[in-house]
Amino acid sequence: MTSPAGNDSGPDNEDVPSGLTREQAAQLLHVSPGHVDELVRLGHLAYLDADTRESQCGPMLLATATVQAYWRESKGSQAAGLAGMVDASERLGLYDDELAELPFRDNLRARGSPR
Repeated sequence: MTSPAGNDSGPDNEDVPSGLTREQAAQLLHVSPGHVDELVRLGHLAYLDADTRESQCGPMLLATATVQAYWRESKGSQAAGLAGMVDASERLGLYDDELAELPFRDNLRARGSPR
């Protein structure tokens, strides 16, 4: 899966290790490390058990699978929310005047698009 920027820096990139520090997870999710802590507290993310980590003396690591799953879920809900806002705007007629001035508007109508 690609990141929102369109490159392969999203959390499904094969180069992502099996365990992530909170800072690495924050960077992949584009949130602060404090927000990662909140996601752990809420149960959205999980740390690896100490006995499954390579070094029990090393930093606490988040399970990469939960970070990837959260990223996919959050992107899906963002897309659904955006689609809902677009639908609501179209039903209410918001931005009709602005859209009428765009040259691609006639092309959309010719192809049978609803707006």
